[in-house]
Amino acid sequence: MTRKKVKLSSNVNDASIKFDELSTLCGIEACAIMYGPYEPQLEIWPSPKGVQSKMANQETFMKQSVMMAKKQVKKLRKYNREKEITMLFVQ
Repeated sequence: MTRKKVKLSSNVNDASIKFDELSTLCGIEACAIMYGPYEPQLEIWPSPKGVQSKMANQETFMKQSVMMAKKQVKKLRKYNREKEITMLFVQ
């Protein structure tokens, strides 16, 4: 029984996925340049589109931080209010 042929593109995609997982698990920035013997084009990971989508300027970063903090404050206020109500019922 022979093994099916594996396309190079699937190997490159698998390598990209593994690089992504490795950089996520280790918490590091990584890059890879991959090419095959039959492919004239280089495969670069992360792609330029992917890099640009992850880039954020200071203003958007601060907006996101403020929004997250507001959500957390809202959640804590709700929790405190519920605790106060239960304390009033207990008395």
